[in-house]
Amino acid sequence: MQEKLIQQVVERTGVSREVAVKVVDVVIEFLGEKLPAPIGGQVKGFMAGESLMDSVTDGIGDKLGSLSGMFGKD
Repeated sequence: MQEKLIQQVVERTGVSREVAVKVVDVVIEFLGEKLPAPIGGQVKGFMAGESLMDSVTDGIGDKLGSLSGMFGKD
C-alpha cells in the first residue's frame, strides 16, 4: 500500500520518487503518533503491507494474552 501511495504522490505532484518516499514516511509516522495507539499501529501496519484484518487480529490476540495472565494462565 505504501508503494501505491508513493506512486500517487509522484504522479499528482510531479516530485521525484525520493521526495515522495520521504513525504509518505513523514505522514505515516505522524499518523502513527497522533492517532490513538491501536489505530496508529493499524495504520502503520496497513501501510507496511499488512491487511487491516491482520492488525485487528493481532490486537485481539494481545488482549486475550493479557486476560489469560489475569487468570494465572501465563
